[in-house]
Amino acid sequence: MKKAIIILLAIIIAGAGAMIFIRYGKILPTKSTTSPTVSKAVETTLTTATATTTAAQTTKTNPNEDLLILVNFENPLPKDYKLNLTDTEFHQKIDVRASKALEQMLGDCRAAGYKPLPCSGYRSKEKQQKLFDVKKTEYLRKGMSKEKAEQAASEWVARPGTSEHHTGLAMDIVDLNYQLLDKRQEQTGTQKWLMKHCTEYGFILRYPTDKKAVTHINYEPWHYRYVGKENAKKIAESGLCLEEYLEKVNG
Repeated sequence: MKKAIIILLAIIIAGAGAMIFIRYGKILPTKSTTSPTVSKAVETTLTTATATTTAAQTTKTNPNEDLLILVNFENPLPKDYKLNLTDTEFHQKIDVRASKALEQMLGDCRAAGYKPLPCSGYRSKEKQQKLFDVKKTEYLRKGMSKEKAEQAASEWVARPGTSEHHTGLAMDIVDLNYQLLDKRQEQTGTQKWLMKHCTEYGFILRYPTDKKAVTHINYEPWHYRYVGKENAKKIAESGLCLEEYLEKVNG
């Protein structure tokens, strides 16, 4: 009799256990002791793909990485040129790659006792058109024909689409005490200092006094172009303007 009772209790307990499993087994599944694994080949492929995508996203920001890009009367700004500008002094904008160098150059110039004033950095084509039209009007009022007025104006203000200012790599700098854009600008202490030291910061005087036949732009002792320290040093040592230098190095 006692044995039968024990067997009966065992059956009841087992049945209760089965009911508990049936009721809760799917709600409280047994936790896996192993993590999902990815084959080494798949893991490598995923890692490579992610790295490639990340690199493309971070480095593909400017199709014209070369600081020696040539924009002039024969070489308009490429339509796909990507700008990456930042604000500098007096609300002027410049390429981010040139901003720190410009800040250091202006700071050192002031520390030497001079007063440089950055007055024109990046310009849109619309802004360039307005400046060009103003200059052209000056010559029209002097009695020139439209064709001759446009030619004369282009020697001071580049035609829209052909100005270095479109790149964000150029900056016009004058002396605070003499803000006229004429040849006498070179006589100021500011310009004398900048002409002597600009290459140390990666800038060149873009339109030298004796290169008009090549650049087709009059002498501008206020127009500085950022090309990077190494390039600036080589160009200065060559005694060439940018057009001549690029023709030489490119064969």
